[in-house]
Amino acid sequence: MTEYPELLLPELINTGLQTRIFGARILYRAETETTQELAKELAELGADEGSIAICDEQSGGRGRRGRSFVSPPHVGIYFSIILRPQFKPSAVMQIPLLTGVAVSQAIAGVTALHPRIKWPNDILINGKKVCGILAEMKAGSDIVDYVILGIGVNVNTPGEVFPEDVALIATSLAAESGKPVSRIKLVQGILENLETFYYEFLTKGFAPIREKWKKWDNTLGSRVEISGNNEIIRGQAMDMDEEGFLLVKTDSGEIKRIVGGDVSLRFSKQ
Repeated sequence: MTEYPELLLPELINTGLQTRIFGARILYRAETETTQELAKELAELGADEGSIAICDEQSGGRGRRGRSFVSPPHVGIYFSIILRPQFKPSAVMQIPLLTGVAVSQAIAGVTALHPRIKWPNDILINGKKVCGILAEMKAGSDIVDYVILGIGVNVNTPGEVFPEDVALIATSLAAESGKPVSRIKLVQGILENLETFYYEFLTKGFAPIREKWKKWDNTLGSRVEISGNNEIIRGQAMDMDEEGFLLVKTDSGEIKRIVGGDVSLRFSKQ
């Protein structure tokens, strides 16, 4: 660990940040319940796209399906960014997919680690999760008002802070690399990659993002078990389709399009 807390202060993040609008406005809190709610407040007040709420500790961090996200002080990255894409709400599910690519590339750029993505957007290091991604939107019937994209990364998080059940499936970048990682550099890397891929997505569609996602993939070709919607689906993950849904060949030979659910890898790729 570093000898002093590396605070996620706006002036430190902006020093050397190579983005056009992502991070142009940063609201920092030493501690808050969740950056998602802070960012929503900013969005409702009309904050521009690319505005960020970031903190050094969350008391009520949460992930997909209402699960808690362990957010101890000064060791992780916890931020939410406001997006205002001009497309139909159905396309929003592709944003976490491109975010997974951006985070993976940023981790690889700042560390010597080799992240992999478990569909749809769990970032794994050596089979354990290091990052949570959550997208929530406000939308009408045919247009998105805003998307709040939350990103939480276990950077220098010590293993002993994880609850016993979480420690079995979660890790941190420092634990896997054997040395502390700069949170500032990683935030900058995430923002720079995220802005690049987001605007590529807006201008060129999902196809190029889909190809990038496959380069970091740890799901396709693996045997999977998906639980959700009061059923369990077992089979082999065959592909991710043009909209980002997982295609699974079930044990009965049927091809199923997986919209959501918890995915367990039974024989994951190395």
